Parts: sequence; C-alpha cells; structure tokens
Amino acid sequence: MDSPTFDALNTSLQPNNTADDATLTDGSKAFTGYNYYNLSITTSMTDCSINKGTLTELWPDKRFRNFKYKDAVFTVCVVPTTVTTASATPIPTTTTNLPQVNLSALQLVRVANGEVYIDRMIGTGAFANVFHGSFQGRAVAVKMLLKSRTSTVSQIQSFVHEIQLMSQFDSPYIVNLVGAAWTRPSDLQCVMEFMDGGDLKEYLDTHSSQEFAWADKYVHLLSIADGLCYLHSMNVIHRDVKSRNVLLDSTKGTKLTDFGISKEDIQATRTVGVGTFRWMAPEVLQDQGYTISADIYSFGMLLSEFDTHRVPYEDMKNPITRQPIADSAIILKVVSGSIRPTFTSECPPWILELAAQCLAWDPTDRPTAMQLSYMIRSKLKEMSSRLFSI
Repeated sequence: MDSPTFDALNTSLQPNNTADDATLTDGSKAFTGYNYYNLSITTSMTDCSINKGTLTELWPDKRFRNFKYKDAVFTVCVVPTTVTTASATPIPTTTTNLPQVNLSALQLVRVANGEVYIDRMIGTGAFANVFHGSFQGRAVAVKMLLKSRTSTVSQIQSFVHEIQLMSQFDSPYIVNLVGAAWTRPSDLQCVMEFMDGGDLKEYLDTHSSQEFAWADKYVHLLSIADGLCYLHSMNVIHRDVKSRNVLLDSTKGTKLTDFGISKEDIQATRTVGVGTFRWMAPEVLQDQGYTISADIYSFGMLLSEFDTHRVPYEDMKNPITRQPIADSAIILKVVSGSIRPTFTSECPPWILELAAQCLAWDPTDRPTAMQLSYMIRSKLKEMSSRLFSI
C-alpha cells in the first residue's frame, strides 16, 4: 500500500469500546482492539524489496488491543507514492502502441490460449516470470513478460523474436518450444516443454560436491557443449550461458534455455549490457564487437560453477576491508585479464586445462564449441576404457 493508505488505515481504525465477549479471566473488561478476529497481517521482506517499499508495523500501539492480539505484530509494505501529472501532449499508451506489435511471425506456432492452464510460478527474472502449467494434458513451462515490460512495442517485439528464434531450434540439447499463446500482444505467452529437475544453479546450491561428483557432471558438460555446437552452427550466440540457464530433467537430460538476449550472429558485432556480467567475456564488457567465442568464455565460467558450486567471484574479498569485491572492480579486472574465477584443489586437471583455454583473454585463442564437445567426449571415452580395463 502507499503512504496515504497506510496513514488512513493506521489512524482511522482506533479502539473505542469494550465488548461483552472480551471478558478477561479476572472478570475485567478488555477493549475489543481493532474489532477483527483471527487477524493475521504479514508481508514478505523479499516481496517488499522487489517493490522498493519499506516494511512498516501497522497499529504499533498495543495498549488497547483485544487481549488475543496484545502481542501480535502486523506488518505491511509501504511503497512510494506515485504522483501522476497531466500532460498537454498525449503520451502513447499500451493500448495505442500494442496493436503495432507484429505477431505474424508466430502464427505457425500459435496455440489456443484457452488450452494453456497455469497453476504456479516456478521462476522469476528481471524481464519475465515462468510458470508451471499444462497444455493438452502435458506439463509445460509458460514464460510471460513482467507487466512492467509490456508497456512498449520494442519490449514485446523482442519477446516475439525470442519465441520466433526458439521455433527454429530442433535439438535434444535445447529446450523445445511448444507454441505461443495470446489474446492480445501484452499477454503473449511462450509455452515450452517442462524440465522436472529445475535449473543447474538450484541443483548446485542444494547438493554438495560429494552428492554431485565430477563423474556425474561430465555428462552435463557434454550436453551443454553440444547445445552450443547446435546454436553456433546456426550462427546464433546465446549470450547468457550460466547455471541458471541450464535446465535438468530426469529423462530428457540437460538443455540450454532462455534465449531472450540471443541474436543471430550475422555481422559479428553486438552491444554490451545484455548478459550477466560475471559470466561475460572481456570483449563484451568493453563494448567491442564479439562473436560466438563469447559463449565459450561463459562456458569457462560455468566450469568454475560446476567445480565450486558457487557464483563466480563470490569468494573474492577486498584485501583491506575484507568485504566482497565490488562489481565495478571485478569488471575492470576481467577487462584487464588480471582475474580468474576460483577452482578448488579437487578439480580434475583436465577440467582446469579446459577452463584455461575457454577463459583465454584473446577470443581467437579459445576453442570452438565443436572442439569443446570433441575434447569432452574424447576424455569420457578415455575414462570409460580405463574403467572397463580394470
């Protein structure tokens, strides 16, 4: 709620009488308090932070409450008041803009909006939320732009491009598109196959290195490399390769997802600020032209995640303050080539060597996705032959 609503609620509902049913054990009367029974008001700190609000106690004066609630704490999120001013020049609105969105590219993959059922949220992001749902009896994941992202044609058109790009993919290492559903541009839904294992980051966070050993990780690495092989063969740069964008499934294996910032690599030049910076290659951070080799650098960062089960550079501290190193400092060090992500002493030597090649400062010194796939596959064959020769 905004400040005026909070002030009105906090001051207007004051206790002013006693009630027959509010008799204490000693025979005295108690005020009925705010005259609500079985009352519980709480607000999540996380939700409040997302909405840029302040968690505030409602009705802090407990002296005149019904004795049932004499120790209760009611908290609400007070958000900044938005002041809307009139303009002499009409401002384009969602209603006037959205008919200009070109959805014709999605007609071939359009599915009936009424056949897509959503039951719960399973993922959140800066641009969209992902929900678990069903379509024609099968489990699906449904991606929808945040309401704040559906106010302009360009934002929705980017989402259209993402779905259109996914419709071109046909690989066991890329999350499959089921279709697109909409009644109007602002409620466009990207319907995808559901992966029952969640994302790799969540899996790394909830499993120790003993529970998720390297012997199990190799197969996942190979699937990710093969996914990059497929994308790069189509001249597509993923541009956001990280554990959060790797999905797992008990039967379908490991797949890449989230192509919201992928672009066709036609002119081999792109703008900065689209991926997550901790996984970004130096040339991307420097706003230079970059190619598919930027994905290989991100794969090297992903190897660090596989090894440490932590976000890259999470353990790095300022030597003086002992506080986590600032993002700006990390970026400067990556650009200068003076920093590398952490690897543990238990990391297999060949993984360290592979990471060193992927994290080469010069993009031309990095292996291709095809070479990555070959090296990983060759190593797996070598280890298999040793195992069977014992």
